[in-house]
Amino acid sequence: MINASILIARRVAPWFARAKQIEGCATGAELGERLGLTPPQVSRASRGHGPDAYVLAVCDKGGINPAERAEVVYLLTGVWPVAS
Repeated sequence: MINASILIARRVAPWFARAKQIEGCATGAELGERLGLTPPQVSRASRGHGPDAYVLAVCDKGGINPAERAEVVYLLTGVWPVAS
């Protein structure tokens, strides 16, 4: 059985890699600096851990689509986001 943290990590990883590519960053630490995160914060966010806002900031920077973003929000919070 796969737990939620593994699912979150699988959903976040491609967007983290894409965010680094979009920003022209060679490392996660460089991306963290541009997002205003410390290296430990960006490391946890890349695995889907840490405050939800950090995880979503990385995904948004990577250009996550709305459907996948909603799934990540659900996995992080347990609440499906309502479209406004």
